Amino acid sequence: MHCIFLLLHPRAPSLRIHPLQVRNFLHESLYSPSDGYFSTHPTIGSMPTPLEFATYRNQADYLRKVQEAYVVLQSRWLTPVEIFKPHYGRAIARWALNHWGVTGAGKEERGGCAAAAQDLPPLFVYEIGGGTGTMALDFLDYVREFCPKVYATCRYTCVEISPLLAEAQAERVGKAHGSRFQVCVGDATVRSTWKEDSADPCLILAFEVLDNLPHDKVVWSSDGKENERSEDVVHEEGVGSRSCKATAFRNPPPSTQPPTYSCGKHAFKGELGQADSRWRQVVVEKRATGRATEGSVVLSEKTVPITDPLTLRCLTAHESLKAPSRRKSSFIASLLHGILGPPPVEPVWLPTGALQLMDTLCAVRPNHTLLAADFDELPDVVVPGVHAPLVASTERGKTLDHATYLLPPGTADIFFPTNFELLGKLYRQAAARGQGGGEARALKSAEFMKEWAEEGATAVADGYQPLTEDYTNTSVLVGTCRARA
Repeated sequence: MHCIFLLLHPRAPSLRIHPLQVRNFLHESLYSPSDGYFSTHPTIGSMPTPLEFATYRNQADYLRKVQEAYVVLQSRWLTPVEIFKPHYGRAIARWALNHWGVTGAGKEERGGCAAAAQDLPPLFVYEIGGGTGTMALDFLDYVREFCPKVYATCRYTCVEISPLLAEAQAERVGKAHGSRFQVCVGDATVRSTWKEDSADPCLILAFEVLDNLPHDKVVWSSDGKENERSEDVVHEEGVGSRSCKATAFRNPPPSTQPPTYSCGKHAFKGELGQADSRWRQVVVEKRATGRATEGSVVLSEKTVPITDPLTLRCLTAHESLKAPSRRKSSFIASLLHGILGPPPVEPVWLPTGALQLMDTLCAVRPNHTLLAADFDELPDVVVPGVHAPLVASTERGKTLDHATYLLPPGTADIFFPTNFELLGKLYRQAAARGQGGGEARALKSAEFMKEWAEEGATAVADGYQPLTEDYTNTSVLVGTCRARA
């Protein structure tokens, strides 16, 4: 099925531009240097001073303070790292030191773990998407104060795709921690960003990163072919009110040969994967049209056979997780299936960007432990599909939801829930490719914070603790990749 949205542009190209995979379209929408959302918006806010949780009477009082901060920050988002600073970063530092083998980690006296750190290797930390630098600052402050011997050899690197945020991180954290902090500007999913491979043990942190990694979209076709019916929908914001800067997406014509995805010495053919062939990949077409105001541009969806290796791997893993429930279908469901036919199959959004990131991490830093925290569920999503994104912008502290991702570049944040069971399966798969294997486990963020956060640090007067009682729709993945011996 086609879904078409009309966008206005004063000098639209007359050419029909080659189809883009959805993840490439999303990457342009979010990360294009000229007009991507994260390149043109001050998207992440920072609290000028930490919240004084002990002075708030109850949950309502705390939420009122957070909302006041949003109004002041206007269009900026506040992440848990920012809302709970410095306590969130300190909890991550405690976990990191404990994982590194510092037996005194968590003892709240200066230098309390110094003796335990005598024979440990240097602590190398990489944070993907460091935001305003708050996590790095709070992490390094804690290590310097409570474990100076580890701090003496610690190196913390932010891998940041946004030059604006990279500059802010370098200024803010570099001023406090000098040579122990550095910023690498680039896309963490791209191997060349990492400059060179290293087998040194390290920690990799990713907070609210997975949700903004591009996804691919697949739809079910009962006969495995493109549906001939189409639907034209006018994107109301684009008519007479919003200009869309023309972007000539540099994408080659579709090839008759399956593409290959390169990771290190290995290339995985597009035909691998056991997903049902009736699934089809959605691509986005951009073209000029004369049906409406002169100079308008249409974005449309169409489907093609799946040949992309990342999509195939994600879809195969997704289908394998669903298999047991299919076998347990009820008698009534089977009867209805026979009478009414099969129920409609929703589109599925697949975390191909996350898989690409994990492939890269396991190749360039094969001895790492990954700690990634993100949303496992998002409320009030209106975009259709399994694991569909929330497409939202903010205005004067209020969130505005959009019904489609087919928007002018830079219009909105597009973020996805993470299926942590699927993510763990994909991580183990990535770790096993050419390496010594790996492990992954997921847990709720509250469980993680109850173990590693300072007890009572974010409690309000009536005992409510937002660090563990809010954000109930977030989880943590802890993954370990081991290099081949």
